[in-house]
Amino acid sequence: MELPDREVCYRALQCRDARFDGLTYVGVSSTGVYCRPICPARTPADSDLFHPFGGIEETVARLKAVRGIGEWTAQYIALRAVREMDAFPATDIGLLRGAACIDGMKATPANLLTRAESWRPWRAYAAQHLWAADGNMASKNSYAAD
Repeated sequence: MELPDREVCYRALQCRDARFDGLTYVGVSSTGVYCRPICPARTPADSDLFHPFGGIEETVARLKAVRGIGEWTAQYIALRAVREMDAFPATDIGLLRGAACIDGMKATPANLLTRAESWRPWRAYAAQHLWAADGNMASKNSYAAD
């Protein structure tokens, strides 16, 4: 069965159209939180909220306009959902630990953000490497404990 286009699916979500129940979902795959079209949760006022919009500054500002979304969440959504190449959630604990693994000293959000300036406009790729460095260190530590 072929799904309708994105706009039809979004209208079905807005109207909580039960005919679409089970066919489409909205959510954040990395957290495993999904919402069915008949879900009572509010839908975003902007149907293009998770689509590229200008540069990183515009994208983050648009996301932060949503109640409850702060800097870290906006940067993370920009990186994962919007696929913004320059998104960089500098306060992320995994990024800070990854930087510490590489440098051998504790990283702070401020010094990590300063360091990341030279990685523009590819900071999202640097974030992936830092998360991997953190994950590699966690793996090594778990093997050492065994």
